[in-house]
Amino acid sequence: MNPPRPVLTAALLFALPSSSLAQALPTSPATFHPKPIGSSSAATGAASSPTPPALRQVSYLTLSPLRSWISRDGKTLLGKLIAWEDAIGPAPPPLTGPPTALKQNKARLLIDKKTFEIPLDRLSPADQKFIQDLQARLDAKP
Repeated sequence: MNPPRPVLTAALLFALPSSSLAQALPTSPATFHPKPIGSSSAATGAASSPTPPALRQVSYLTLSPLRSWISRDGKTLLGKLIAWEDAIGPAPPPLTGPPTALKQNKARLLIDKKTFEIPLDRLSPADQKFIQDLQARLDAKP
């Protein structure tokens, strides 16, 4: 008669030497010496002043109401046209001047709370004209 499996498993565990079940833990030193990360001061011994982080200020200015945008292949997107207003630096300057509807021949759309950069030539001719006319009106304002 064969013993039940749980009994056989327990019997095998007790039959194995205890050293095969033990975990090896590394020893740790009595004292730790922290080293700076990402600087060369550890090698030279000279203290360096930390550089201030560069801040990126992104402002989303809505330039059009929620509308349907049609791509060249006939797909429809429901979103808003938003401006390209980014500033990078230790203390980004406040926004001045008119907003930018086109940047490097791309438009930025806000669709479902996410931003997408769409090349202008991927939109329908009517949508391209809408964006170009809007940009011309923005540039004309003093």
